[in-house]
Amino acid sequence: MINPLSAFGWLEEHVMGSARDLRLDMVRRVDRYGRFGIFHPVNAAGEPIHVHAKVLVVDDRLIRIGSSNINNRSMGFDTECDPAIEASGAEGAAIIATMRDDLPSEHLDCDASALREAARECPIFCV
Repeated sequence: MINPLSAFGWLEEHVMGSARDLRLDMVRRVDRYGRFGIFHPVNAAGEPIHVHAKVLVVDDRLIRIGSSNINNRSMGFDTECDPAIEASGAEGAAIIATMRDDLPSEHLDCDASALREAARECPIFCV
């Protein structure tokens, strides 16, 4: 998971940060194989970059791109749009895997194949 290091201001941190922390604790508790990781992007000077995109890829079988947050406001009050595509076979899974690798490699300014190789060497990833 790529997530901002912190929220914008004390109110957002109080309202949304506490809910985020509860959800992250839930994910960590059910992570039987220790594969979950949360990372905070920084620029070349080491300063945090605020991330607001919402992209979810699950096992190269499902991709979801949307605007919703996992909180009461997004799930109950706001109008959100979260289209999802589910792969029905190996060809679809390969397309989703390509999409999974393209976005972070663009932001990391590296080739997608270099990203895949680095992920294979890191035990937190399952690529």
